[in-house]
Amino acid sequence: MPISIQFPPSLETKAEKAIMQVLPRRIPVEKETAALAAKMQMKGSIVDEGALYLVRTDDAVLHHFHASDSMRWCRLPARGRSHKAVELDIRDDGKLRGIAEKYLSNLGLLDREAAFASVIFGGVEATGGETKEGSSTATSAYVNFAYSFEGLPVVGPGATTQVEIGPGGTVASCYRFWRHVVRGKEPIQRESRPLISWEAAQKVLRYDPAFAELKTEAKVVVDRARLAYMALPPREVQGVMFPIYEMRGSVTTRDFKKMPFRRYVVAIDYSTEDLKKYGVANTHLGGPCRVL
Repeated sequence: MPISIQFPPSLETKAEKAIMQVLPRRIPVEKETAALAAKMQMKGSIVDEGALYLVRTDDAVLHHFHASDSMRWCRLPARGRSHKAVELDIRDDGKLRGIAEKYLSNLGLLDREAAFASVIFGGVEATGGETKEGSSTATSAYVNFAYSFEGLPVVGPGATTQVEIGPGGTVASCYRFWRHVVRGKEPIQRESRPLISWEAAQKVLRYDPAFAELKTEAKVVVDRARLAYMALPPREVQGVMFPIYEMRGSVTTRDFKKMPFRRYVVAIDYSTEDLKKYGVANTHLGGPCRVL
């Protein structure tokens, strides 16, 4: 028996949406990794770790993913020195955004599909002295960028960029998870496909194995839903950018109250032949209308 789920009353969607071909990676990409490391003023040997190339120096480490051309970089603490927290001296969102965008642009990592989303401050807990117990001091700012494509948001772990900024406007870490998407003038064209209805997507979620062990008295509520494109993790090969229904909500049982969840339902019908055509047979698209 499928679980009973409470859904929002309606979700306005279009009749069809495009499937966008993702530009395949050219492996090996060692020269590209070397070029990226040079831009970041890193002089170190390139080590093939299987899913990524690794460059490590005394003061920084760089990961460059084979499957997606995504990257992650962070500055390492100086050896032999005690790390003392320094209060962040820049608190203005606009200034922090400007620092992050300039940094990404200089590295060629400011994607046109990315837009400024938020600034989150991180800090350390006060432990004593003249500072109030339980208070915290901001020591870094995390500038976040979200992605959109063809008028829809792109969700999932493969569509996010973040720059960490410390005192004095120094960049302490950065990651850029994204894929190059083929556009209309490229050799492989996009293809529009009919969307499954919102009602059909609800039915798929009711049979989601994630809810299979719930008792009948459990309450599952989807309070937010939207149509979006899905980007897989940077380590995974993705042949197409496909539309999904993103559903967020909570589960309440006898022992737990309002445990949050987020599930993705593939928003198009597709066949085994489609999987072969788009080269995604080994990704999350494992069967018709599968929940991700």
